[in-house]
Order: sequence, then structure tokens, then C-alpha cells
Amino acid sequence: MTSSDLQTRLQRRLAQRVELGLKRTLVSCAPDSDGFVSRLGQRAIDFSSNDYLGLRSNNDIKAEFARAAALYGLGAGASHLLGGHHPEHVRLEQALCDWTGRPAAALFSSGFQAALGAFGALAEPQDLVIADRLAHACLLDGARYAGATLRRFAHNDLMSAADLLRAKTAGVRWLVTESVFSMDGDLAPISALSTLAGQSSATLMLDEAHAIGVLGPQGAGLARAAGLDTQSCPVLMLTFGKALGSAGAAILGSNEVIESIINFSRPWIYTTAMPPALAAATSKAVEIARGGDALRMQLSENIARFRSQASAAGLPMTASETAIQPILCGEKDVMATIHKLMQAGFYVPAVRPPTVPTGGERLRVSLRAYHTAAQIDALVSALAKAAND
Repeated sequence: MTSSDLQTRLQRRLAQRVELGLKRTLVSCAPDSDGFVSRLGQRAIDFSSNDYLGLRSNNDIKAEFARAAALYGLGAGASHLLGGHHPEHVRLEQALCDWTGRPAAALFSSGFQAALGAFGALAEPQDLVIADRLAHACLLDGARYAGATLRRFAHNDLMSAADLLRAKTAGVRWLVTESVFSMDGDLAPISALSTLAGQSSATLMLDEAHAIGVLGPQGAGLARAAGLDTQSCPVLMLTFGKALGSAGAAILGSNEVIESIINFSRPWIYTTAMPPALAAATSKAVEIARGGDALRMQLSENIARFRSQASAAGLPMTASETAIQPILCGEKDVMATIHKLMQAGFYVPAVRPPTVPTGGERLRVSLRAYHTAAQIDALVSALAKAAND
């Protein structure tokens, strides 16, 4: 294929997206500490961020970042194995282990890298990966990266998962799910899935990206709440860019799991380590989140208020009881709806195919602890007006 052939292919694929009305465009959003965002010259209350506890703007966390940056510089300077593993990385790993009750942790620069790195180190081509239909793309691509056979069970359907786990395989059986689903906001039945994994001699891998910090005792996630240990849930994945307000991710598990990542995970081995200042800031975020029961209570009250008001307004919602509150739009022009909301002073992002199935288009309302009752009520009014226009 020549470069002109590639150009022709790319133009054709982009034109198809335009024809379907699904072409994505990148727009700069400038958040501020008051919970507003500036986008396309308009300032609006931000209902898009996964910063559930408001820690992204926490002054103590920012001060910790500045302290560590002054001491260690901006970057780690090398991969973990070649001198880039700093004391701040060790401190963060220990903080995460103490919080979640896991023996060991490995840090990654993103959740997607963590998923690829975990599967690349722990899975093999003869393995069978059974993943929830709505599991995050990184988990699906991680299985593919390892060369394993990937099958997807009906969302939160234990019978569907059990049927797929009966397939013969020469390798390890994996049962993979998110604990809080990022597009629907509902919870996985992780205790029942853990039991099923045990009955099927399968390895449970749980992505706690949207649970850590906001659910479970001291915000330690749903695995901790359910009492799942390294036997019942051998591989635990956390990300730092949601409730912790930071960036990066970690895989937690037994010493053998983490030693295997250190020895066999190409995405971990051949990547410059997370900046030590970011690790220090994330350690402070973990400390604040662990003691953040008041923040979690406020977030819970905001979720309840939004759901009550939205239900009363007749808005089409999912069954989510978490901070992720989708408003289903179906065939309605969801992009026109977000424009109306911006004009009313609210930024709520649209989620469209292929991220969700055709007909599953939605507005993804993301609630945070510092949203006020007045802001929530005003958003519901704006959503109701946009729905009826």
C-alpha cells in the first residue's frame, strides 16, 4: 500500500463517519476551581467530569505535587527497572495496598495501559476470557493483546456468563467485568460473579475505576465492600483519574501477580515511570479519599436529589444509583441537545455510537460532591426543557 492508498482509506472512513453524523471532533475545555468549564467561548457548570470528590482542585494535593516536583523534578527520568522507580512510587503502592487490602501493586500511566499490561503479563493465547458485554474497551483490547479467545456475556447476566465458562480451553479461564459501568452507571453483581468464578475454576479480574474513592468502606471500592481477597478476585484494577482527581492506574494482587507484571508486562517494562510528583499527589489524594466520608455523603445526597428531580420531570433514565447518571436520548439529536444545554449554562457530554449501540445515545451526567442543590435543580429543568423542545 502506498501513502496515497492510505490517504484514500482514511478519507473514506472519515467520510463515512460524517455521513452517519458520528464524526468526533476535539474541543478544548478549560475547567476552573469553581466547578465551571469554558468551552467554545462559553462558560458553563461542569457536569462532565469524573472528579466525583472534587480532589482535582484540592489545595493540599496540589501543594504535595509542588513539593515533590521541587525535590525530584518533573519526570521520573527512566522506566521503573532502569532507575525510574522513586520513593514516591513505593509510597503510593503501599498506600493503595493498605487501602484495598492487597499485598502488592504495580503502577501504570493510564488505565488502558494497565489493562494491556496486566493481560500481556498474565494471560496466554490458549486462555479464554469471558467479559461482560459492557466491559470497558481497555479490558477487551487487553484480552486481544494477549492473543486470548474473547467471548462476551450478556450484561450482568450470570447464566450467560456460566454458559460461556463451560467452553473447553487448554489455558486459564478469565471472568472480567467493571464494578461500576462507565456508560450506564450500574453495578456488577461482583459477589455472585466471584462465586461463579470459583465454581468454574476461573480467574476474576475486576476494574474498579469508577468505584474507588466513592464506594465501599473508606471509599476502598466494591471488592473491599464484598470481602473479596486475592483468592476470590486475583486481579484488581484501579484508575486515578476519576475520584482521586489525578492520573494513572494500578494493578493490585498477590506478590506473584505483581512480580509477573514486573517480569513479563511489556507496557510496564518499556515505559518511563509515572512522574514522582504525580505519585506523591496521588498518595495525598488516597489519604484524603480514605477520610472523605463527608464528601461521599454529600455525593450520595446529590445523586438522590438528581434522580428524584429527574424522575419527577419524566426524564428517561437508567437504573444507576451512582454518580454516573445517563439520560437516554434514543434517536433524538443528542448533539443539538448538548448545544441547548450549553446555551442554558450546563456542560453535559453526549455519548454516541460506536461507544454505545445505535439507539443507546445518551447524555452522560456526572455528579460531584460539590454540586449544589440549586445547580442540580437548574440542570434538571434545562434537561426537561431540552427534551420537550
